[in-house]
Amino acid sequence: MLVVSVLALCVGASPVGGETPGFPVPLGGDGFSSPAVADFIGDGALEIALAVDNVAAKDEPARGVVLLVDREGKSLPGWPQTIEGGLAGDCEVADWDRDGTEEVLVLDKAGSLHVLSGGADATVRPSSGTVATGFCSGDFVPGSRGLEAVVTSETEGTATLLDHSGDPLSGWPAAPQFVPGYLLWSRPALADVDGDGRTELSLGHTCYAVVGLRADGSQLQGFPLQDVGMAYPTPVRAHLTSDRHYDLIFTDVSSVRSLHSFALPYDSVAWQAHSPTPAEAARGFVLTAAVPFETILPDTPMVEGKLLDHLEVTACAEEYEPATFVIHALKDLDVVLRPADLVAGTGVSPVSRIPAVNLDLRFVHVWRQRRPDNPGEYRVPELLLKRDPGELKGIVSQPLTAEVTTHVPAGTARQFRVTVRAPDDAAPGTYAGSLALSAEGVTMAVPLSVRVMRLKLPPDPVVHCIYFHGSSIGLGWYGEKEMSADAWLQRARLQLADLRAHGLSAAETFTPVKITTRDAGYSFDLANLGQSLALHQEAGLTRWAMVELGYSLLDGEQLHPRLGDKFYAAYTALVRAVGELNERGPDLPLSFYDGG
Repeated sequence: MLVVSVLALCVGASPVGGETPGFPVPLGGDGFSSPAVADFIGDGALEIALAVDNVAAKDEPARGVVLLVDREGKSLPGWPQTIEGGLAGDCEVADWDRDGTEEVLVLDKAGSLHVLSGGADATVRPSSGTVATGFCSGDFVPGSRGLEAVVTSETEGTATLLDHSGDPLSGWPAAPQFVPGYLLWSRPALADVDGDGRTELSLGHTCYAVVGLRADGSQLQGFPLQDVGMAYPTPVRAHLTSDRHYDLIFTDVSSVRSLHSFALPYDSVAWQAHSPTPAEAARGFVLTAAVPFETILPDTPMVEGKLLDHLEVTACAEEYEPATFVIHALKDLDVVLRPADLVAGTGVSPVSRIPAVNLDLRFVHVWRQRRPDNPGEYRVPELLLKRDPGELKGIVSQPLTAEVTTHVPAGTARQFRVTVRAPDDAAPGTYAGSLALSAEGVTMAVPLSVRVMRLKLPPDPVVHCIYFHGSSIGLGWYGEKEMSADAWLQRARLQLADLRAHGLSAAETFTPVKITTRDAGYSFDLANLGQSLALHQEAGLTRWAMVELGYSLLDGEQLHPRLGDKFYAAYTALVRAVGELNERGPDLPLSFYDGG
């Protein structure tokens, strides 16, 4: 039996910090929600609602119960109530009917939303047959006779906005598409995210993203936030600073669990389209601000609240930090962006600078990826390039020059990104300068300032690794033609040094181990693996090395059926052989990846 202790808000005669009389309240089942507190019966006192899941016996159908107790831990008349099929997510308190009385809202696992009041169960949505994961209620439709609810589904990967009667509103369900198999999972968070006076919702997605949706089901401008870890918990919107900009706060549960805070690209200024001024029309473009990982597509509009003033970066010595902006082309443009040194301001001693070579400039290339349900229509802002790539097929070579050149068609937007590396010996203070932007005979300076903190970052106790393919010596990289051993070593050293400079402490070995079969036997080749491990040590990637075991596929067939009972013997022998090789030097901690 599970026991939860709930302290009443009115302690009465209880000593401060002591258990309130009547508590703890014992709960059956194997899961329960967060408590919700409100005055449910209008007597001026607070009651506590709680949903408990899986209270049925082992061989009985799943069911949950919803409790409503007073400040003494006693159940109110008509409570608890039983919900067949089990519960999904938390319980919620809301005035669903706008009649001045609070109701308790819960969602069962079959997708039915239950509104509980005074012991009565008014189910507002019949079972959808899907596995529901969470819900929330809110006021999306001004003037309606009641509230609306958003329900997320695991099996369909959708969010559905229901009206007061339980019917989907126009534009719903919404199914944000990333990679098949990943789902919307978090309980939706409701807030006026973009400052337009209307309620929007944000949800965590397991495909390393946070999704933002309007009440009509369309995607909120600036979303999704991508490459941020698998986001299961509910995001929170808040003002963390004294300016007008909102921040979106959320956590992820990837291999390195993180707490994120994103400064959203809009504030209390209404989300209004920007009309170019005569000066902007004459030069042929408009610059707007963007935040790293914000989704910028060619049709992203210009808005008043995001006109670019200058770029700011804050970093510690030895750290990489990004800043981004967007150019909106009013005519066809051939754009060139160049870096320049950033010079320390007054008060920085000794006088120093951040050299232009420490500013890595790129533009964000948007390309189309296929997905089974809508081939060719999924646009992804993903590649960071120096030059327009032409046809993206096979290996695309990108020269690592200082400047960036790209063609921006009239009526489209393109995002640019500058990554600043604060030198190891940079003195604390502010360094200022500008990027030189040229387009069709017009040149303008994009002001950039970098504040270097006094804080010196300590070594990170967390092991940060990357799944990064290289190749065996002499075989080239990523499908390139064969290269000499000297060229391979030069490439390997540069790549590993770059990984280490960006804070990684471990990486996959460049030389995968291959298993081959012959007459139901097996053999493996460890050639060059020892040298690959030595290169890791040389680059400072010493926390551990991830060795890829390329055993899973052979000529399109899985290896396991080919070897049968000898498969596990082959696997064990291989791991042992790699370990013995490593012990002879450089003796790094090892992990193994199965390659499949």
